Amino acid sequence: RVLSLYRVPTLKKFTLLCNGYMMTRSHYYCHQSWIDHALRQQKANEVEIYLGRWVKGGTLLPVQVFSSDTLQVLKLECPLGVLSFCGNLCLPNLKVLHLWVDELALGSTVV
Repeated sequence: RVLSLYRVPTLKKFTLLCNGYMMTRSHYYCHQSWIDHALRQQKANEVEIYLGRWVKGGTLLPVQVFSSDTLQVLKLECPLGVLSFCGNLCLPNLKVLHLWVDELALGSTVV
């Protein structure tokens, strides 16, 4: 709700740091909506997401993380789990990408 009250045309940087031992599904959906809002409504230029120990079965991020016209810096850390991604990758203005995961699932393929 806080992000929806933050009235700026473009959000410079959005950081989500999850250090909890194991997140519940309600945390998961809350984080999904924050990320989605930062990218879709606030047009964030820089996004940092640290997921730590995340929900069992992998972490599926909103498609906007991988298809944003405004995103210039993307830093994703999911060191103890699987990061899942379904869809097309389209980040035309991306200048910096930091990716740290144990496994990356692209559709049905695990890398």
